[in-house]
Amino acid sequence: MSTRPHHFPWRKTLVGCLVLSAFFSPALHARPQENVVAHARDLARAGGKDRAEALRILEGRLADRPADTDALTLYGIVLSWEARYDDARAQLTRVLDKNPAHGDALPALINVELWSGHPERAQQLARGALTFRPGDPNLLFFEAQALENMHREAEAAKALDRIIILQPENEQARKMRRSIQERMQIQDSALSYSPAPPNSTPSTLSVAVQSKPGSTAGLMPPPFTVAYGLGWSGGQEDSDFALAATPGTDSLIVAGEWNHFVPAVNGGNGSVDWVHAGENGRTYTAGVAVFSIAQSHWAFGRGGASFRPRPRFTLQGQASVGGGSTPGADFYYQIYEGGLSYKVSQRLYLKFADEYLRIAATHGSLLKTGIIFVPGRRLATDFTYAHSVGGNVGTEFFAGRFDVNVRKITVLSGFALGRATPEIFNVNVGRAPLQRDLREGFIGFRAPLSRFDLTVVADVLNLEATHKRSLTVSLKLPIRKQ
Repeated sequence: MSTRPHHFPWRKTLVGCLVLSAFFSPALHARPQENVVAHARDLARAGGKDRAEALRILEGRLADRPADTDALTLYGIVLSWEARYDDARAQLTRVLDKNPAHGDALPALINVELWSGHPERAQQLARGALTFRPGDPNLLFFEAQALENMHREAEAAKALDRIIILQPENEQARKMRRSIQERMQIQDSALSYSPAPPNSTPSTLSVAVQSKPGSTAGLMPPPFTVAYGLGWSGGQEDSDFALAATPGTDSLIVAGEWNHFVPAVNGGNGSVDWVHAGENGRTYTAGVAVFSIAQSHWAFGRGGASFRPRPRFTLQGQASVGGGSTPGADFYYQIYEGGLSYKVSQRLYLKFADEYLRIAATHGSLLKTGIIFVPGRRLATDFTYAHSVGGNVGTEFFAGRFDVNVRKITVLSGFALGRATPEIFNVNVGRAPLQRDLREGFIGFRAPLSRFDLTVVADVLNLEATHKRSLTVSLKLPIRKQ
C-alpha cells in the first residue's frame, strides 16, 4: 500500500505570519518610540560617551517629531550639561514660547543663565515666574542664587528668609542663608575704612554698614578706628542679627567712653548715630558726638553715605563738622573722608581712603591703604597703613585688628604703631600740633543681647609722655525693620 508524502501547509503558515506581523508591528515599533526620551535620559545621566549617544537619539527624535516638548526640554538640559549654553538656551526657549510655565524647561533655562554667567537674566526669569507661582520655594531659591551671583546678598537673604518661613525644614535654604550672612558681615566690614588708628575719630560710615556698635564712627575714639575698621561680626546665624546690612532697616547706635590720662586727668565722650540701610548696598548715616577732656570741650555733627556702583566696588564718604574750646581759645573741628573698597574674592578685600582734617591749627590729609583678609569662618583680620601728606599732621602708622568668633561672642583685639599728631586720637585737641611716637593696643568683645548688640572695648594709648586709658561701651538698637 503506497503512502502519499506529507506536505507542510506552508502557504497557510505564511499567510498567518503576515497577518500576525501586521497586527503586532505597530505595537513593537511604538514601544521604543514611546521610551526613547526615557532611554536618552538614562544615557545622559550616565555621562561620558553615553551622553553623546543621548544627544544623537534626541536629535533623531526631534527630526521625526519637532514638536515633542519632552524631547526638546531634555535636549536643552543635556546641552547645558555639555556647556553648550547658546544651543541649550535656544531649545528651552522654544518650549517656553509655547508654555511659559513649563515645570522642567523653566528651571533648566534659569540654570543655563546661572551657569553661563548671566545671573541678571536668571533673576528676571525667576521673578517673572513668581508672578504666576507666588511663594514657590524652588523659584525663590533660584532667585536667591541669581541675586547672590549679582553680589546682592541682602536681597538674596530676603528671598531665603521667605523660603524658611514657608518651609522651616528646608536645610538647603538655611545653609545658604548662613553662608550669605557670613559674607554680608565680611562685605560690610570692607565698606568701613578706618580713617585713623584706634583712638582716632572713626567714620560714622563704618557703623553704617556694620552690626558692631562701636562703628558709630567718630564717636569711639580709641579702639574703634582700627577695632572698628573691620566691623566684622562673627558667625551669628540669626536672620535678623545684621540689621544694618539688611535693606529697609534703621538702627540707632549709642556709645559712651571713659578716659583716664596718667597721672590724674579724666574725660569722656558720647555719641548717637542713626543708620539707614537701603537697597543695593546704599547706606546713610547721621549723628552727633560730644567730647570733654579736662578743660577742653568740643562737639560735631556728621553725615555719610555709601553705595556700590559695581558689585565688587564700594564708595563711601562722610563729613564731620563742629567746634570747641580750650582755655583761652575757640577752634573749628572739620574732618572729610572718602574711601573705596574692592572685593578681590570672598575672603580678600582691598581698601583705599583719604581723610582731610582741620582741627584748630592742625591740618592736612591722611592717605590710607589696607586689606581685609578672612582666612576662615572664625577669624577675620584687618591691616592698615596710613601716611599723611601736606599740612602739619605728621602722621604715619601701621595698624591691625583681629576678630575671633566664639559661638555668638566676637573677641576683638588690635594694635597701632608709628608716629602721629595727638589730635588724630582726640588728645590735645585745639592745641598746637606736635608729632609723637605712637603705641596702642586694645581688646574687647561684642555680644548680642536679645535684639541689641553690646560692644565693650578697653584701650591703652601711649603718645610718648601722654598715657591714655579708655573704656568704650556701645549699644546698637534696631528701631525699624522692613
